[in-house]
Amino acid sequence: MLSAKLILTALAFAAVSSAAPSSTAKPSPDVLGTITLCNNDSPPDDCVTLSNVVDNICVSLTGNLDHYNKAVSFVSLAIPDNYACGFMETFDCTFGGGVGNDVLGLGPGNYFLFEVAGEQGGNFNDKASSFLCGPTS
Repeated sequence: MLSAKLILTALAFAAVSSAAPSSTAKPSPDVLGTITLCNNDSPPDDCVTLSNVVDNICVSLTGNLDHYNKAVSFVSLAIPDNYACGFMETFDCTFGGGVGNDVLGLGPGNYFLFEVAGEQGGNFNDKASSFLCGPTS
């Protein structure tokens, strides 16, 4: 497991860096890959696959994804090796410590969230409310 603080620092830097004007700006964001979220620990039951995960764009588990808010137990990340996703306990990809504001950083792979710990130490099962993916270097 990657350090969530390291991942989120890299994501924040990439977001600020990508905000600078560029003569080679792309017309649309890059799609990184797919993320599957399951609200139980026996995929593929009760899962959703997001096939349009975009670099440095926060996804809050609201609206059509509300069913998965604070209910995700399994995550599959089909993203490039030099990318990671930060899962936050709050909406809008905010983090900063304190009760109810845990964060978890994960690279490509499959994860049962009751087996991985967030920055605050406890497992991350049924905590995610938003996520953000971006490069680690």
